[in-house]
Amino acid sequence: MNEDRTAQTNDNRPFEERVLAKFDLIDERFDGVIIRLGKLEERQYDTKPIWERALAAIVGVQAELKSINSRLAEMDQRFEAIDNRFDGIDKRFDGIDERSVAIEKRFDAVDARFDKQDEYIEHQFRKVKRRLEALNETLMEIRVDQRYVVNRLEKIEEKVFPDECN
Repeated sequence: MNEDRTAQTNDNRPFEERVLAKFDLIDERFDGVIIRLGKLEERQYDTKPIWERALAAIVGVQAELKSINSRLAEMDQRFEAIDNRFDGIDKRFDGIDERSVAIEKRFDAVDARFDKQDEYIEHQFRKVKRRLEALNETLMEIRVDQRYVVNRLEKIEEKVFPDECN
């Protein structure tokens, strides 16, 4: 903790000389800064070219704004024409809306008729389904009876023709 860090430098000159050398470097740098500031101040006083360029740029901007304003006026005219067309289209759609209301009423009547037909057809399908179920039951009974008869016939044939069955 009690180390002498000044002894660690590579420079063999005394401390005072090193400090003064650093101050000399700082002075040289400040001289350079002062010279640069002087040049900047000289340029600052000569602003006429800057103003001339700025005025030319402003005139250019004004010309561009006039051009843009004329284009905007043309666009306004075009938009008015488009608005007029849309007004005509709106009137046509209003007529179509009125017609579509009448058509919708017709479709409602047709839908009601189809609903009645759907109910009738569903009722008829239920009838057919019940009849098919009864027919299936009858066919099943006939098949059972047929198997019974076939089995009985085979047993009779075995008794009557025992040699042919083996």
